[in-house]
Amino acid sequence: MRVMKTQSESQGNTLRIRWVCGISVLLLIAVTFGGVWNECLKHTEGHFAYALDDPYIHLAIAKNLAQHGVWGVTSFAPSSASSSPLWTSLLASVILVCGNSVLWPIILGVFASVAATMLVYFRAMRAGLGPLGAAASALLVFLIGPLFMLPFTGMEHSLQILLDLWFGFWLLEALGHKNDRGDFWVGMVLASLMCLCRYESVFLLVVPVAVGVNRRDWRLSAGLAIGPVAGIGGFGIYSRMVGMPWVPNSILIKGHLPHSSGWTYVSGLAEHVFWTLWDRAPVVGVLIVIAAAVAVTLRWLPDRNLTSPIEIWLWTSVVAALLHASFAMMGFLFRYEGYLLACLGAGVLLGVNAIHANRGWANRQRNTYAAGVISAVVALALIRASKAMHDVPKASSDIYLQQFQMARFVKRYYPRGRLAANDIGAISYFSEGHLLDLVGLATDSIREDRVHGTFTTKKIAKEINEFRPDLIVAYPEWFTGSISMPKSLFPVGDWTIPPVTSAASRCVRFYATSRSSAERIRHELSDFQPYLPSSVTVKYSLLA
Repeated sequence: MRVMKTQSESQGNTLRIRWVCGISVLLLIAVTFGGVWNECLKHTEGHFAYALDDPYIHLAIAKNLAQHGVWGVTSFAPSSASSSPLWTSLLASVILVCGNSVLWPIILGVFASVAATMLVYFRAMRAGLGPLGAAASALLVFLIGPLFMLPFTGMEHSLQILLDLWFGFWLLEALGHKNDRGDFWVGMVLASLMCLCRYESVFLLVVPVAVGVNRRDWRLSAGLAIGPVAGIGGFGIYSRMVGMPWVPNSILIKGHLPHSSGWTYVSGLAEHVFWTLWDRAPVVGVLIVIAAAVAVTLRWLPDRNLTSPIEIWLWTSVVAALLHASFAMMGFLFRYEGYLLACLGAGVLLGVNAIHANRGWANRQRNTYAAGVISAVVALALIRASKAMHDVPKASSDIYLQQFQMARFVKRYYPRGRLAANDIGAISYFSEGHLLDLVGLATDSIREDRVHGTFTTKKIAKEINEFRPDLIVAYPEWFTGSISMPKSLFPVGDWTIPPVTSAASRCVRFYATSRSSAERIRHELSDFQPYLPSSVTVKYSLLA
């Protein structure tokens, strides 16, 4: 009787410790989000602004989809400017039900970040880590993501991490038992959702599909292969039906896709991967090496039933990281590689736990190995988190000083006008006008010219003459040499902000298509100047 009571008390104490650790993790997350929020507002005069212009593109499409049934940055025509069909659809659904608000992306991003962190916490405890170890693992993934920063970009990357971790933890279970029909459907749905959130998540399916084929596990392989085909293919069919390309313009423009001849592309691929990993995202490169080392170590351990699924997940993440470095972007405010670091980090922590639990090594060897690997992951997480904490408020300041002010100007003087621009997010979301996108995210003809290298000053002049904009707003340094702005345009004035973190250029220039419109725009800029933040420098051009 006493033994049963002691066991019951022990279980009760363990449950209480789990609750305390879980709530502590949530409190630390809340404090971190609150600190970043306050720091951002200090840099934006108390006005909330995302750290990028891109989330306003998603918001513009979501607003027009919910209010007008048009998948476009304007309500006048569809435009394939979003590379995340799931995120944009989710925003549109929320706007349709709850109303339009600029805060929906950060609200959904915080929810996804918290859910992803707690998912790691519970999965780590299931793997045998104690509550303290599970809490530490969850916070490490939270920092290395960095999941505390991604919601402030307003993008879909927090949701991507949640879906990819969910898929990875499900895969660990699926690889540990004989698959049934349920695994086929779960795998297909998860694969479809994660790829619709970010197309790059398809890289995480390469190794699991190959493993399924090698094991003759046709249900697993089929589910994981059909998922992205159904999801991405389904959106592609919808895109073609409304006049958009099969693949979003942002992927065609920004991705490292083979536009040149086969051999030229392949010969430069290794150099591109090296530059991407060691220059733009060195933390990913180091964590790839650590993950591969842990995977090789797991191969030596005797209990293959325990180690094999984790080993497969580590190689899944390593191969995905290398494929991403080959064909997609990294860096640019931490967001593109966030899912890779979360998957690699979670896999390494689970792998180290399996190694530490193995009795084939002496205690001292296991402890030394585990301490070394975990110390390296902690160092990487702290480096990345501290850099994010430093950059995010400054990035929010960039958007507030530049894109946010551009949107205020356009909303005040051209709320339903015709605008040509190269940074289209905020000005599209906060106004209701027509748009010519000089980068090509929302204008297919310009995207085609940019992709094929035929975008020239002559093409710019042709597009502007046909569109007949009331105002042109662009980065002058983006349009030089063979793609200079046409000489027929009239530069009116420049806004220059302090050294930038996320904005693509310090200077934005306002152009007119005629002398009379230039005089009008000059008057509007002068009228608006007192409402600009003091750190924005205004310079007017001489009208010839």
